[in-house]
Amino acid sequence: MGMWLHCKVTPSKKPFSHVMPGTTALTFGMLGCDYHCPYCQNWLTSQAMRDPASDVSVDFIREMTPQKMVQLAQSTKASVVVSSYNEPLITSEWAVEIFKEAKANGLMCAYVSNGNNTPEVMKYIAPYLDAYKIDLKCMSEKNYRKLGGTLQNTLDGIKRAREAGLWVEVVTLVIPVSMIQIKSCGMPRDSSPSNLWIFRGM
Repeated sequence: MGMWLHCKVTPSKKPFSHVMPGTTALTFGMLGCDYHCPYCQNWLTSQAMRDPASDVSVDFIREMTPQKMVQLAQSTKASVVVSSYNEPLITSEWAVEIFKEAKANGLMCAYVSNGNNTPEVMKYIAPYLDAYKIDLKCMSEKNYRKLGGTLQNTLDGIKRAREAGLWVEVVTLVIPVSMIQIKSCGMPRDSSPSNLWIFRGM
């Protein structure tokens, strides 16, 4: 038995653009994130237990077993089960339990993440994942630190996901009114192999 907060069936173009286009995905989420992006579209779930104004989110938590989650996916004809809405890396144990059941029933499994992973968590989750979407916030270390992370950790996380054999999509949101300037989202002057890999290697 586990807990989930939000569950939604959407076309698979969201959150992925190139994974089984035209099919649907069952997306589930829990609470919490290691970042604190002020523009987060999932602020209510991601900032729970950090921002008191989002504490209302605990009122929406429901109990759910992996078996029931897969049954829900099957009843909605979803082809993909996705962990999102909060940062899935911090709730990987629960996601893996769902993914084990989903895989056994022929469903694809995916993460929508900030990419702040470690070698240990990638070794743990990779056998149960097919696709991994990473939100690359910007190409500025200074701006990454404002959000609670570091740029290099994310670049390393993208590379690890690809090396694990997963389908990887990298997305950068363009938010003109945010603290992250649009110019910081472009190709950096430092054309190191890891940076070039992100823009050319997919």
